[in-house]
This record gives sequence, C-alpha cells and structure tokens, in this order.
Amino acid sequence: MDTNLQEYLPLTRWIARKIAYERGSLKDLDDLSQIGVLGLIEAAERYDASKGGSFKTYAEYRIRGTILDQLRTNKRQFFPISLQEEEPDGSTEGEFSDRFEERELRSSIKTALRQLTPREQSVVQLYYYEDLNLKEIGEKLRVSESRVSQLHGSALRKLGKTLKKEGLA
Repeated sequence: MDTNLQEYLPLTRWIARKIAYERGSLKDLDDLSQIGVLGLIEAAERYDASKGGSFKTYAEYRIRGTILDQLRTNKRQFFPISLQEEEPDGSTEGEFSDRFEERELRSSIKTALRQLTPREQSVVQLYYYEDLNLKEIGEKLRVSESRVSQLHGSALRKLGKTLKKEGLA
C-alpha cells in the first residue's frame, strides 16, 4: 500500500473527536487520536485494493474499531464491578480506609445498576463484562443493533445521573 498516511491523519482526529463527543469526554481526545493512528497504520498494512472499496472507507472502520477496542479494554481495567459477585474482603488494618471507600463505591454503583431495566442490565453485562459488540448483543437479545445502542445509551445516562446525585460522577 503506497498511500500517504499523513493525508488521512485529519480523518483519524475527526473519528477520535466524534467518539469522544459520543462518550461525553473530550479530555481524552489526544489519547484517542493516537490510538486511531495505530488503527490507520493497521489499515494501511491490511488493505487489499483487489477486494474493492476505497481505502478511506476501510480506514474509517479500522480506526474506529481500534479506538473502541481500546476503550473497552480500559473500562474492564478501571470499572471491575460485577452485578453478580461480591469481592472477598482481604484487607489488612492499614488498608481499611481504602477498602472501605472502595466498598462504598462498589455499593453505590451496584445500587445504580439495579435501577436499570432488566434489558439495560443485560446490555451492560454483555458489553462490559462479556466483551460482546453491539451486533453480538443484538443477536443474543433478539433485537436490532441500533436498539442495543439505544439501550446502552439509556443505561449510561441513567447511571451517570444516579452517580451524580451521590456525588460520584
């Protein structure tokens, strides 16, 4: 592939900005753009012109996918709260304060998650804990991908509103 990748850097920034805006967080725009560049490089390495389709279209999918995959990975690392299981308390006396705050946070998030509808809870569980994409969730729940996206957005808005009330967001 002899494509000048610099020509597509604005595309990477545009996709990163769009994702950051969708998620309500423009503070990570530079990080998302850098991740998008990795997707662009991968697109350039894997693009096969003989299959038809423009490089730009192919690159858009690869860039967006790379950013979203990274966001999912980060959420699993920073949001490890399960609806189904309690963490065992292995704290020592020195860790008591930290463990107490963590337990309070977990309790608040679990309470917020329980306020979601059963279908919204399923979407959150499948997306963040089982790492399914929207299409796979739709197949599992027998609804369209766009409906899954609506449920996901609704769940995030409700969670954000509930956690803001408690001063956690």
